[in-house]
Amino acid sequence: MCDAAHVDQATGKLSVIGIFDRIRSKKFPFKHRSCTIVAKIALIEGSHEAAFYFKDSSGTDFMPPVKPVKFVSPPVGSTPMTVELKGLRFPKEGFYEIQMFVDDILVKRAELTVDRAK
Repeated sequence: MCDAAHVDQATGKLSVIGIFDRIRSKKFPFKHRSCTIVAKIALIEGSHEAAFYFKDSSGTDFMPPVKPVKFVSPPVGSTPMTVELKGLRFPKEGFYEIQMFVDDILVKRAELTVDRAK
């Protein structure tokens, strides 16, 4: 997770700003205006599909999944991916998880702590 990210289409370079795994808010429910999921994926050459799911500490979805992202892996190297999220809503303090599936296989879990600002 980060504040913003950009992939240069000419060079494939990935620029990331503000990497985080904790969000603080003075009140709940809390809506995070904008953030970005960043991943670099190395897979077998060809077309693939990534999906992202958002779970609370009990394993329940706390927001709908992101529309699947289609991408093509090159014969050598990795594919940078950015997915911008607008209005990510956290109902309460706690631990959250973002799950990344590629071709229906869980490939990454990212933990996110959301707590009260002091």
